[in-house]
Amino acid sequence: MMTNNKQFEIVSRKEMFVIGLPLRTDNSSEGIKKMEEHWIRFFDDGAPIPDLIPNKKNNDVLAIYTKYAGDYTNTFTLILGFEVATLATAPERLVAFTIPAQTYALFSFPCPETEDLVRAWKAIWASNLKRAYKADFELRRAPKNEDDTPDMQIYIGVRE
Repeated sequence: MMTNNKQFEIVSRKEMFVIGLPLRTDNSSEGIKKMEEHWIRFFDDGAPIPDLIPNKKNNDVLAIYTKYAGDYTNTFTLILGFEVATLATAPERLVAFTIPAQTYALFSFPCPETEDLVRAWKAIWASNLKRAYKADFELRRAPKNEDDTPDMQIYIGVRE
């Protein structure tokens, strides 16, 4: 299937447990700046957040968009984190979250530059997908070795 020249497939996923760093924001210019700063905090905040997360299943980074106040034009919560085996008590400043089992439109591509990611999201926003607005997420796969090119997937929750 395609939306605005971007291919996607419909997939079902089981629930996933995540521990991560939350931020309440929106898609305004100021909100996008807050998200960029949030990514920096996640990796470079004295004690990098990835080192604090217990029971990680892998090193794939998740960016979860959830708790929408309506749709993508309103506020939402962004959680940067990792899938974990169990929802243990989250370390200070972090939250435990369950990505619900649901049907998704899956967009896959090589790990993009920031401009490519923004273009992908704008195409999703302009699409006619019947979004569920429970939880959408980006999955940034960790490279398997130094020669490996990481890839990225965007999962958009859709109504069945």
